[in-house]
Amino acid sequence: MNNRDYWIKRALMQEQKTKEKSEKFLNDLQKQYNTAFMEIETDIQNWYKKYAKENNISILEAKKILSEKETKDYILDIETSIAMIKDEDLKLYLRKKYFQERITRLQSLKNQTAMELEILRQSQDISTFEHLKNVYMDNLTVDPAITVSSAFHRFSRVAVENAVLTNWSGDTFSNRIWKHSNKLIDECQNVITTGIIQGHSIDTMSKKLSKRMDSNFANAKRIVRTESNYILSRATFENYETMGVEQYEFLATLDYKTSEICRELDKKVFYVKDKQVGVNCNPMHPNCRSTTIPYFSDMQGSRATRGVDGKTYSVDRNMSYRDWYNSLSEEEKKQMEILAKMDKNKVKDKEQYEKIKGVLGKNAPKNLEEFQKVKYTDNNRWGLFKSYKKSIEIGEISPLASFNLYENVSKEIDEKLIGISTVNGINVVGRSNHFVSRVIGSTEERRNGIDIDKIFDALTNKETNILELKKFKNGTSQKFRYNGVEVSVNPTTGNLIQTNPTERK
Repeated sequence: MNNRDYWIKRALMQEQKTKEKSEKFLNDLQKQYNTAFMEIETDIQNWYKKYAKENNISILEAKKILSEKETKDYILDIETSIAMIKDEDLKLYLRKKYFQERITRLQSLKNQTAMELEILRQSQDISTFEHLKNVYMDNLTVDPAITVSSAFHRFSRVAVENAVLTNWSGDTFSNRIWKHSNKLIDECQNVITTGIIQGHSIDTMSKKLSKRMDSNFANAKRIVRTESNYILSRATFENYETMGVEQYEFLATLDYKTSEICRELDKKVFYVKDKQVGVNCNPMHPNCRSTTIPYFSDMQGSRATRGVDGKTYSVDRNMSYRDWYNSLSEEEKKQMEILAKMDKNKVKDKEQYEKIKGVLGKNAPKNLEEFQKVKYTDNNRWGLFKSYKKSIEIGEISPLASFNLYENVSKEIDEKLIGISTVNGINVVGRSNHFVSRVIGSTEERRNGIDIDKIFDALTNKETNILELKKFKNGTSQKFRYNGVEVSVNPTTGNLIQTNPTERK
């Protein structure tokens, strides 16, 4: 069957099925991480209840050797956790490592934390293996419509294990899990030691531990997604060999997320015998989404592309990634760049968004997607948003004032005041961010500042009281007073500096 549409559809269905299976597995793995974190939090809280006075403990107290009774309690806690493990070898390993005598109070807590992470690591290792095994077996099938030249591959245990445990990237997935886990254990133990030495609260330590576990889970996601793509690729090529396929075509996804190397390889044809993972076959890099299809010289059909609007379209089968990209309008290319930047900076932006939520509360963008739209789609709006956040932080405006209000007031100032001339001939060409805040006001009301029309009158009315010009280190200022309003302008730059009521309400 030489229809290209068929092969692309089949490859994309396999890729999508594998992706869905991987995301479901990652959701389950996230629950394991959450459980481990809650166990660690409980261990810390119980430890503080036992040894701390008013949630404080000196390093000397923390380094005291456990009493005979405390040692028995510690061993009982360790044994309770170990009893939940099915793997006998792991039980033996953990008992040997953590059943210790003459142990300090601090070391007992660090050991309990480490053991929770050891259990998580073992569970992650086993469940990842099972997931990859299922991906391999799901995709190691030949379509019944294809006439095969040899017998179907048999699902032998050895063959499956060899596929899943192959060291294709310089290290097995299992070794990478263990390396990341060892690093996590060290980091979490350091957080606990530093926290106790510096007198951090339980809440502070919990936040630091949570951040490190989030980072480790991000590594786990990358491993699962990349290994899943490799296993799918391996099963696909074993199918090619079974079917007698001699050549394959590299197929990149036509959207903004695609890496530069996959863009360059898109639509290139290689011999199956020359296949090299990371050179001319997926995965080309961590989180790779590319795939391959069989190549026949007389293939016909089209291929799919995902537009910047998120919809899927069909394009000519001979169109490569570069051809497709060059066919886009300048506006579409600009949108592609923005979407790519959003995707690349997602992790850092999430951290920034969480901090902003801590400052703005309900006035923060409703989700990460909305925040990224503000940040990347309009430089002027992003600058305004940063000014708004700063004004809230330093108390220039009320926390009740929304960004929508700040934006509207700024727009009204620009429309009504920028471009006018004062009564004494100063051309107003700009305004400070502080000026916007002063127009809104700073008490616990949503807005109690100065009416913009009154500011206009103060600047332009012939009866305005113009005060003497004052010079400061950072510039000059002239004040205009009229009808209960005072406005400061820099006559050199033409910028509105600030405004205040001359009569308190």
